Amino acid sequence: MAEERNQERVGEAWQMHRNGNNAGAIEIFEDIIRSYPEDLDALYGLGLARRSNGNDTGATDAFSKALTITKERLAELDGGKDVTQNLLDSEEDDRLLMLRRMISQRLEEIEARS
Repeated sequence: MAEERNQERVGEAWQMHRNGNNAGAIEIFEDIIRSYPEDLDALYGLGLARRSNGNDTGATDAFSKALTITKERLAELDGGKDVTQNLLDSEEDDRLLMLRRMISQRLEEIEARS
């Protein structure tokens, strides 16, 4: 039940971000992360909303946390190996590999603007 409500709130925050209400999205994402510090969807969304709001440092912090968690989860799923190739064993591997790639791209974009 709590996880379902959490996903509804993540969806609400994503919609706010898409509609340009980044301050509102940031508030919800941060609230979610206070309760669920490893929520990848909320961390990634927080990074995007902060970046859109001009806070590259805050975006980098959120993206970096999300990237660390993503790499840890991939290693757990794949027996502790550092997955560097796109070898997919499950839907979760697929999701995490895509997320790792997207987060890395956002971090590179911020670095290029600096």
